Amino acid sequence: DKEHETGENSMEDHGKEEEEEEWAQQLGPMLQVLTEGLVEREVEGKLLLLAALTGEHLLLVGPPGCAKSLLAKRLAEVCSCGGPEAGSFFERLLTRFTVPEEIFGPLSLKELERDKLVRKVIGYLPHAHFAFLDEVFKANSSILNSLLTLLNERVFHNGGVCMPSPLRCVVAASNELPECPELDALYDRFLLRRFMPLVSDAGSRALLRQALDLPAEAAQPSTLRLGHHTGIAALHAWQSLPSFSELRRAASQVEFPSRLLRRITELRIFLRVEADPPVLISDRRLAQAVELLRSAACAAGASSLSEIDLLLLQHVFWDREPGQAVLVRDWVIDNAVPRAGASESGDLGDVHVEGAGWAFLDGVYAKEPGQPVYKQKSGVGTLRLDTDSSSGGGAHSWLLCDGLRPLYVYALSP
Repeated sequence: DKEHETGENSMEDHGKEEEEEEWAQQLGPMLQVLTEGLVEREVEGKLLLLAALTGEHLLLVGPPGCAKSLLAKRLAEVCSCGGPEAGSFFERLLTRFTVPEEIFGPLSLKELERDKLVRKVIGYLPHAHFAFLDEVFKANSSILNSLLTLLNERVFHNGGVCMPSPLRCVVAASNELPECPELDALYDRFLLRRFMPLVSDAGSRALLRQALDLPAEAAQPSTLRLGHHTGIAALHAWQSLPSFSELRRAASQVEFPSRLLRRITELRIFLRVEADPPVLISDRRLAQAVELLRSAACAAGASSLSEIDLLLLQHVFWDREPGQAVLVRDWVIDNAVPRAGASESGDLGDVHVEGAGWAFLDGVYAKEPGQPVYKQKSGVGTLRLDTDSSSGGGAHSWLLCDGLRPLYVYALSP
């Protein structure tokens, strides 16, 4: 009986692993949909996917004209076309003159006759699944309190009744970071943050070519104009992704090693004590960050987190200076990611990971036989030697590739 039970458990675990690997494979078509026709916007597209999957909110900060609203609208169009917990999309540009009726719905005249202040929320933010709030920090005090509760607790107080909201993800955009202390609580509600610069000089040529090659019909104001096959692939991909509740259940089975919790605690202390200006990580943000890391690892098909996953914190732990994201990234690489270097013989084809024998790194990487590649024992991350300077990492550099977490490649010094 015990052998039979063990066999059933093994088959069940194998089935879960296959399901999680399938989720990871579906992220590719979704990313293609979000970033098609855009230049240097892959990171933003992946963060949008991560926010939608994990039920977190994303803030995009950058100058006008860098595709912040376009990315959000593409996500909304894809997520509302079918699949798990598909639903409505709400969009609004906030100004200091925006009134609560524009965000939360007008007051019901019938309820007013009964001396009740009840809003008609259908078609407005409390009834939406996905939302885009442009210039979110222009919100005035008449909107702020209800918005804070809605973003954090997913409830809306309507006429004395606390009604649950289906709101899964809010993408907000702003041309500048908040300076008023009254907006600190709203700013903290956005777990994921990304500063979006304009396209670099190196990418300008590709941007110009995209503009010239754009079909005439696509030049019209539109959220998403894709080919038939691309659109069908995106629809099927979204329908195959887990719902919020499914992902949370699966993520609860992902191992979070104690050594990583210790590293996160050390990073929090570093940002508070040594960063200039200091970065204060609230208790809520700290707790949400570890849940995000585990959910991201689960969606990428991993059964356990490793040091590579901590790189995602660069999009979580920066405060008023976008450059603090680089500070977080560098700290993680210096303190949690194994260093790579040539062997004592100097043979670049025979390499080792310095520190891989340290206690806190044991079992994280395993060398691929006959190749200068180290692969995570649990997960899809790799550390490999790159001798081609055209890749952007420089000749004889190391490429730390985490697969889908935090969703792009880092170049490390040899």
